[in-house]
Amino acid sequence: MAKKKVHYVEHLAAFDIETSSYMDEGEKRAVVYSYALAIDDMIYHARSADEFFPLLEKIAAEMELSLDHRLVVYVHNLAYEWQFIKHYMTWETAFAISSDRRIVRAVSTLGVEFRCSYVLTNKPLAAVGKDVGVQKMVGDIDHTLIRNSITPLSDEEMGYIDNDVRILIEFERQALAQEGGSIEQALRSIPITKTGYVRRRMRKAALADPAYEQLISELSLTEETYTLARHSFQGGYTHANSTVMGQEMGDTVAVDLASSYPSSMLQFTYPMSSFHSVAHEFTAEELDKCIGHIHFFVTFVVYDAVTRYPFPYISLSKAISISDPFVDNGRVYSAANMTLTMTDVDWQIFRRCYDVESIEIVDVMMAPAEYLPAAITDPIVAMYGDKTALKGVAGQEVNYRSAKEDINGVYGSVAMDPVRTDFEFNAEDSEFVATSPSTEDALSKHNKSRSRYLFYPWAAWVTAYSRYVLLMTMYDLIDAGVTVMYCDTDSIYHKPSPKAQTIIDRVNGEVRERLSTAMHYRWFYASDEEVEDALAPKDIKGVRHHIGLFEVDGHYDNFKTLGAKRYAVEKGDQFKITVAGLSKGAASYIKEIGDMDAFVDGLTVPAEKSGRLTHTYSEETAKNLITDYMGNTCRMEQHGFIHLEPSPYVLTVSDDYTRFVQKVAEGRLFEFA
Repeated sequence: MAKKKVHYVEHLAAFDIETSSYMDEGEKRAVVYSYALAIDDMIYHARSADEFFPLLEKIAAEMELSLDHRLVVYVHNLAYEWQFIKHYMTWETAFAISSDRRIVRAVSTLGVEFRCSYVLTNKPLAAVGKDVGVQKMVGDIDHTLIRNSITPLSDEEMGYIDNDVRILIEFERQALAQEGGSIEQALRSIPITKTGYVRRRMRKAALADPAYEQLISELSLTEETYTLARHSFQGGYTHANSTVMGQEMGDTVAVDLASSYPSSMLQFTYPMSSFHSVAHEFTAEELDKCIGHIHFFVTFVVYDAVTRYPFPYISLSKAISISDPFVDNGRVYSAANMTLTMTDVDWQIFRRCYDVESIEIVDVMMAPAEYLPAAITDPIVAMYGDKTALKGVAGQEVNYRSAKEDINGVYGSVAMDPVRTDFEFNAEDSEFVATSPSTEDALSKHNKSRSRYLFYPWAAWVTAYSRYVLLMTMYDLIDAGVTVMYCDTDSIYHKPSPKAQTIIDRVNGEVRERLSTAMHYRWFYASDEEVEDALAPKDIKGVRHHIGLFEVDGHYDNFKTLGAKRYAVEKGDQFKITVAGLSKGAASYIKEIGDMDAFVDGLTVPAEKSGRLTHTYSEETAKNLITDYMGNTCRMEQHGFIHLEPSPYVLTVSDDYTRFVQKVAEGRLFEFA
């Protein structure tokens, strides 16, 4: 029996809840005290589940909704609302993009299809409101106060509630308008996630070129190649120099690579066929000579390796096997032996980074090296040009941010894993069940797909090239006597000096040359001026912004790091911190208690200052008499909830890293313990 085509009603809709977390005899509980459903310009309110869900059923009946005649309702951070509503409705389907409850789409048997606007924007609601011209109200609801279904809500509080769904309605209106056509047509074509926009744009451009379409059809992905690509893949390199950990470094410059991943796709070569084993027993020196001529995956065993730099390259988690590792914050400072698999680009970094006793090459898989075709790179150039042209243009702030997100999302489209685990909701167990296809079946489907427009191994090379530019630059700086304190993906924090500037200028010159050569190869008949305009478009003021170059991102009076994703900077009376899991606002508290002196191991940021919330999920049914902050008491029932609780943050440096830093300081690097 043929599956019925789904139709969408011509209405805009948004949904939001307000909740209170409370304690009941020592048990964590939470309840919804406000439901808001906006349909076009109408906002429906309810104060309890008993009011809201019958209302939703009535609306569904009046609209004649069904599984093949649906109302799309956007929710900002659907994963949160979902926990409070899922037990009150029956579901046809519900999908999450990860195991941590990041639900993106849920279809009820009523014919209401909830979609997550957060994964479509990757922005908090306040930022979405700014983009669409509806300012989010802040501070009109004190979320620390307990409310129930009879708590009187002031005009300011109701305004806050209404404003949140109005932001989503306006977001939906503008997003659908960009798609064009009717609301139904737009709802059918709009992506589920933010990277979907970029994927769609790049796929359309790529598959419009018959030659490129033929190339992709020939780039089939075998299980062996997929496994090698998966194992070789690494993200951005982030590390702190252990020799300066915890020290105030004074004058510091931060440089940043402009659009690092897109630039890597433009300037370097990539494997441009399926990989094949080579019937030759390579030495490390022979493999070195292949660099620049051919791409390869290499599996090898290395003996008695020790890093030359305070930025060791190999992540402990990437070692297939390892003996006697000495670890610097998750990276291998030295090891008696280890077995590794990596790309030729990683191989070059490894060879620069480590002194070794010997290397045994186990296996090499090779593919010819060529530039990515213009069918792929031209959309990247266009997106970078769009972003630059909109930079600083009054009234174009929304479009600029969108263009910036597009260019930043290019890599996400390349790195999409063809062997993905789906998470589908099981109503009986109220849990998402992971469904993982066999690698063989998933790759067979992937290779046959007419919409396929990328070769998955390219993702491993994109990030490897960006790490190459970053790390080789840092190693050059260190070799020249420049103190490098920290790096993160595309940024370097170092002590300023003429030597440092000379090296940065040289690296930028090399990048310019590689980009120009690659673009002239693709655009054979283009003039130098045309290539320059593509790679370095002008902003509204006529200033060129060249893709892929190191640019000064900040000059600071002081810098301190406590490890990866943990650093603080000072400039004048400004104090900023970057700590994973800690809000930027916590910087004001740290500044109050001592600035850099307070930024130390053991720092405790109290709950009211940290910006952290502990989420406690529950599938229980809570039936309680709830007394609000005004003294009003009523009985409420909640099936499934998330209890939110402000929590302090304690900045701790691991014992292993502390011991490592101490041994570095004492010169006892090889006393394995």
